[in-house]
Amino acid sequence: MVPADRFLATFSSDRSHMRTPDGGYTYPPPPWPPIQVEGLPPSTLARFVDMNTPFEGEVMDLEGLLRL
Repeated sequence: MVPADRFLATFSSDRSHMRTPDGGYTYPPPPWPPIQVEGLPPSTLARFVDMNTPFEGEVMDLEGLLRL
């Protein structure tokens, strides 16, 4: 669970997760430009999906989410 303001301030994606080893795209990318935030690495996506290393927000199970 990440508050929207923190997500917008800390999420960036250069779409590298969508690339094949030869540099092409696995699927056509969306028509809008990649999300880039000045001062952040080109992509923070992997940090958001890593449930073992805290980054932003709180990892919770369904029960915790329902309590919230």
